[in-house]
Amino acid sequence: MGITIPHVNLPIFITTPILDTRFKYIESYTAVRKEFKYTANSNKYDMVLKMDSWLIFAILALLIWGFWGFFPKLATNYINPKSVLVYEVIGAIIVGIIVLSFIKFKPEFHAKGITFAILTGIAGTLGALFFILAVSRGKTSVVVTTTALYPLITIILAFLILKEPITLKQGIGMIFALMAMIL
Repeated sequence: MGITIPHVNLPIFITTPILDTRFKYIESYTAVRKEFKYTANSNKYDMVLKMDSWLIFAILALLIWGFWGFFPKLATNYINPKSVLVYEVIGAIIVGIIVLSFIKFKPEFHAKGITFAILTGIAGTLGALFFILAVSRGKTSVVVTTTALYPLITIILAFLILKEPITLKQGIGMIFALMAMIL
C-alpha cells in the first residue's frame, strides 16, 4: 500500500473484481486520480489511487508545521526564547546535513538561487524568532492562528512581483482570513 509520487513508487491498490472486458477507466481529480488497470494474471482490475506529488508534501508540511508551532511553547517553559531559537537552528542544521547527504554533498550553484535561498533562511529564522517570542508571551492558539495568515503576504507578493492572478475565490478567502484575525 502507498501512494505514487515522482521518484517514489508507492501505489495504493484496492482490488475489485470486474468482468474481463479489457475496460480501462481513468478519472482525474485536482489532487487524487482513480485508475482502473487490468491485472494480466487475474480476471480482475486493480483500482490505483494516485495523489499528485505536491499534495503529499503539502500534507506532510501541514503536519510537521503543526508540531513546529506547538514545540516552542513547551521549550519556552524551560529556556528563554533566544535559546530556543539557537536549538531550533541546530535542528535545522541536522535536517540540512541529511538533505545534503541525499544530494551527495553537491548542492547546485547559481548566484540568484543562492541569494534567494539565503534570504529565505534569514526570513524564516527571524520569523521563527518572533514566533517564539510571541508564543512565550501569549496563548498558543491565538499566536498560531495569527501567524498562520502569513500566506496572505505571500499571495500579495506573488501578485505584485510575479504577476500571478488572484481569483475571486482567493480574494474572498483572503478577506475571510483577515476577518478571522480581527475576530
